[in-house]
Amino acid sequence: MRKVLVFAYFNKNIGDDLFVKILQDKYKNNYTFLVTSGTDRVQISENFNGNIEYYSKTMEKLDNLLYKKLGYMYFLRKIISKYSDIIIIGGSMFIQYKGWENKYKFYQELINEKTCIIGVNFGPFYDNTFLEKYRSLFEVASLVSFREKKSYDFFSHLKNIQYKPDVVFNLYNEKKVNKKNKIIGISVIDTSQKENIDEGKYMRLIENYIKDYNKKGYEVVLFSFCEPEGDLKICMKIKKIYSYVKVISYTGNNLREFIEEYRKCEKIIATRFHSMILGWIYGCEVLPLAYSDKTINVIKDISSYIEYIDLRKIKPDSIENDVFKKLDIRRLKRLRKESEEHFLNIPKLKRVE
Repeated sequence: MRKVLVFAYFNKNIGDDLFVKILQDKYKNNYTFLVTSGTDRVQISENFNGNIEYYSKTMEKLDNLLYKKLGYMYFLRKIISKYSDIIIIGGSMFIQYKGWENKYKFYQELINEKTCIIGVNFGPFYDNTFLEKYRSLFEVASLVSFREKKSYDFFSHLKNIQYKPDVVFNLYNEKKVNKKNKIIGISVIDTSQKENIDEGKYMRLIENYIKDYNKKGYEVVLFSFCEPEGDLKICMKIKKIYSYVKVISYTGNNLREFIEEYRKCEKIIATRFHSMILGWIYGCEVLPLAYSDKTINVIKDISSYIEYIDLRKIKPDSIENDVFKKLDIRRLKRLRKESEEHFLNIPKLKRVE
């Protein structure tokens, strides 16, 4: 059995955890997870099948010093050399932020002819230097599989790239769509760290939906998709004002229970990207609240009839849009089939029959 090193975003985020679970459900291999400092290794051990390769803060600091002399990251390269295959799986893995050069050095070691990059979008980015650096880096990979066409178009000249719908569409199964209850689920985020989003306007928008649907007789459930990024904090802040709302939080250890509650909802107001995808998969009527282009790009790839709210342009003190949309079964079947193709070109891995 081949030794496979997997790098993912391990931060108790339900979307990213689903990526890894889907990979492991499809391919039975000897997986090891490359984990950086600050990651909850106990949660990974308890919820995923594989070993852990820990790239510590000390190793990282030494590598940054050695890089100036050697031109490469000694300890990271030593780790990577032990594995026959490398998989990078995630969503927003390649964003230009202040100090992006350090992450680029990390990826320089991780991305080579053994590397498959699965399910990602590219950006946002702000200058051509960032783009050109990654064009050169992606060119050497075995496969780069994007989840949106806009990202794919930046690299369309490369022979090793493809575009397929989001990895989580692999979960769709029409036999597992529940009968819906009169419940509206609302995925919320902490917008205080998001650029170009007015936190006060966002909170008033969410509160307006809560009050409106409570009057309509709906049970209102707030869903925290990623507690470390502040989702639960915002849920509890809202519950202090509206005591009748129910709060359900993903802890990193309750995936099955979280999904079961989510599937019951008739309507979903989706701020988290994967709250939108899961809502469609489970037959809910969904209204996306987009905080970045990645959500809008994917919506446009899927259908022109899906309406959404761009949180960077919302007006205060109103319910801006009340148009919830389901995806029809034929479209979901097509999206699931195409999403499976993220994995078909991964070479030499043993597929689960």
